[in-house]
Amino acid sequence: MRFHPLKFGWLAVPPQPKAVVVFIGGAFFGTFPTVFYRGFLNVLHGLGYAVVALPFRFTFNHWDIALSLSIALPEIQKEVEASMARLEEQGGNNAGVARSELPYLWVAHSLGCKYVALLELLSETEDFSKLKDFSAALQEVEPSQAQDLLAKLSLIEAQQLSLRNQPQLLVDPVIANLDAAIPWKPLEGLLANLLRVIPSREVTYSLIEKSKLFSFTRLFSLASKTACDTINRLTHLQRIPPLQPLSAMDVELSDPKPLLGRHLAILGLKTTDAGLARAISKDIAAAYAVAVHYQIEGGHGSALSQLSVSSQSALSQSEI
Repeated sequence: MRFHPLKFGWLAVPPQPKAVVVFIGGAFFGTFPTVFYRGFLNVLHGLGYAVVALPFRFTFNHWDIALSLSIALPEIQKEVEASMARLEEQGGNNAGVARSELPYLWVAHSLGCKYVALLELLSETEDFSKLKDFSAALQEVEPSQAQDLLAKLSLIEAQQLSLRNQPQLLVDPVIANLDAAIPWKPLEGLLANLLRVIPSREVTYSLIEKSKLFSFTRLFSLASKTACDTINRLTHLQRIPPLQPLSAMDVELSDPKPLLGRHLAILGLKTTDAGLARAISKDIAAAYAVAVHYQIEGGHGSALSQLSVSSQSALSQSEI
């Protein structure tokens, strides 16, 4: 697996790629995803997916990261297509691939999962008729954030905000406040009055609970202390039927006591945990089938009601 630089990250392309997986890792380790997550990304690459590894960007305003990612997506897609074309010319790689039609999937770990979740939330603003609902939900929990975010949304092309037909697989997700960035309690208490994470943990949960999306978001639990609170909260959100509640798959790690702890079992320069690799390999295949279905049908991969019988079967088999 060889990574090629992009403006916003790195790209690794297998022969005849069937889809593009965009990956965002956690704080610190995710800053260098092609190093610390290389073994895991190699699993995705070996399954036939082109891998776009985006570096984790540290900030306390996570809305700004989500917005910047949405703005960058069209350019990332153009870079991916251009890189594939260049590789094809150089060595015959990807011959015959309709590069502009490749489905996109998202995989994230730890705090990187929050960025992907916020991107999914912003997908509700793709249709401006739904912007009022999104605005009302945000106003209800955090009026000051709503005003600032809506002002920024007004400057962005609505279609850029959508993760249309793009399922997400979130590995040991973490949605946290200042404690994720400053785990030392005394210092956290000192800075709590000066620094705020936006949106907060509670605001994020509230928006996900009110959202009509997240039907194709898959959670993977590594049974770590780091992510247990987030997974517990997400799986107990009171989503209004017929929306399905978020569910988590418990991953059986091949090494029950990893050297760096269960939360970081995904890391590896050459390999990743075999149990996690098996779980991801199975579920990403079902997510890919869903993305292809919606790409063909022209539907929206976040709307559960639009599932065909065949797609429902594919989803149920992997519990996405």
